[in-house]
Amino acid sequence: MHTDNRSKRLTPHTMSPPSSHLPLVSVVMATYKGDGLRFLRAAIASVLAQTYKTIELVIVADGTLSEETAHYLSSLADSRITIIYLETNHGPAKARNIGIQAAKGDYIAIMDADDVCALDRIEEQLTFLTETRSDLVGSSYIEIDDTDEVVGEKLMPRSYEAIKKSCPFFNPINNPTVFAKAHVLRHHHYPEDLRLGEDYRLWIQLLRAGYVIHNHEANLLRFRCGEEFFRRRRGLGWAVSDVCNKLSAVGLVSWYIQPAALTFAFITFLLRLLPTKINRLMYRARRRLLTAN
Repeated sequence: MHTDNRSKRLTPHTMSPPSSHLPLVSVVMATYKGDGLRFLRAAIASVLAQTYKTIELVIVADGTLSEETAHYLSSLADSRITIIYLETNHGPAKARNIGIQAAKGDYIAIMDADDVCALDRIEEQLTFLTETRSDLVGSSYIEIDDTDEVVGEKLMPRSYEAIKKSCPFFNPINNPTVFAKAHVLRHHHYPEDLRLGEDYRLWIQLLRAGYVIHNHEANLLRFRCGEEFFRRRRGLGWAVSDVCNKLSAVGLVSWYIQPAALTFAFITFLLRLLPTKINRLMYRARRRLLTAN
């Protein structure tokens, strides 16, 4: 991966050494002009307030930001924060990859600019990854709307085998819950040719390469799924990306499951073309079904 030579890196202060022998965890967060400042503030605050203190926060500003957001970022004076400014918008995959390459930690956690971490997220995931001998872990999560109201809960498949079996049917890892050994994400990048579904494609590639992935059962994130979330998940571009990902994951399941997986991929493709309101209803229905099971 080639980093944009025009990108600029700003560290408000030299990062102080870890306060103990605990490994450093780098939290990588990409933000762009479309992110709301209120959401960004809450996301950053939830990272800095973690019970696990040996962290750094790498924020990648992907292109020109609003004046208000740029002023807020420039005012951050926490020595744990590094900000990387990109002159042009490259999309979430490249922005995250740049942040990952800049990170100093032994472990990397991914965070979105509109979500909120549970305060013990990093501590819990580090312990869980170690105990399960995983290369990468995610978690279940609470869903909130744009007013911060809880609208649901998403229980993710927990075991390595359950994640593999789920992969041709839906994305089994929620990107902003990801916590991984740093070398995994440094050597396996988010596909930069995709602006939609790039995280889904990466998990498929990791599973096919034999990496061990689990999901923590606890809700370690408050995931924002307001109107913008549903708007982005419809239309031809998203439908094509999604069906390609599902087809590439078919080889992860047994031969007798593959016909159902193929059928589901093409049904989902058609459903992605439906209006946002219908997609929202279907998403809620699928969530209730998964929770019930």
